[in-house]
Amino acid sequence: MLDMCMMAYTNGGKERTLVEWKDILDRSGFASHSIKPIPSEFRSVIVAYP
Repeated sequence: MLDMCMMAYTNGGKERTLVEWKDILDRSGFASHSIKPIPSEFRSVIVAYP
């Protein structure tokens, strides 16, 4: 729910795709990362390692 509040209360808030998150993590210098969907939810957990 917090992500929905952030989108509603900030200018330019948006929901990112998996491709966009991968690009952000790659450009930020994370050596390894995975995006794991949560079953029966519309959410995912992002695990990133420096």
